[in-house]
Amino acid sequence: MKRAKFYIGLICHHKQLEGGTSTTKSREVFKSVETPTRLDHGGEYGAVIGPFNTKRGAEYMETHPFCIDVRTAELKAKYNPKG
Repeated sequence: MKRAKFYIGLICHHKQLEGGTSTTKSREVFKSVETPTRLDHGGEYGAVIGPFNTKRGAEYMETHPFCIDVRTAELKAKYNPKG
């Protein structure tokens, strides 16, 4: 059985306009067993970042968009958990 991994979805502009759940956020963390594709996540997200090994790393990058890549976010979250 495959282990679920964490991803960050960049919310589509049309989802925000339609009164979606995240009208003020442009990113949200989600969990998926399969690699997200346009077919299964394209209606929700314009792009996806990941996979992340930990939820902590995904949440760090969600709130710190200056992070360059997944590895940087994972390391910074590990050694600076308070943000």
